[in-house]
Amino acid sequence: MRSRSLAGTPSPSSPQTQAGELGARVTLPARLLREPVRLGSGRDAALTPARLREMIDGYYAARGLDQDGRPTSEAFADLLVSCPQGALL
Repeated sequence: MRSRSLAGTPSPSSPQTQAGELGARVTLPARLLREPVRLGSGRDAALTPARLREMIDGYYAARGLDQDGRPTSEAFADLLVSCPQGALL
């Protein structure tokens, strides 16, 4: 399946987002991962696909989501929401 850029990411209310189907497909436009950005200090800053993945994984972990962006069983428990057995698979 083809990756989507954040610009083409479904809205939070879309069925794909509600079902947590974004996961590893979340990315940025190729240009942002290819071309460094010149900072005001004169230094170049670059974002690699691997670093972006680390950032997304860290965000998901901080929010109690699995690697596919879906809430973990622990996140459901913290919210006092019942989760049907196997619903997160």
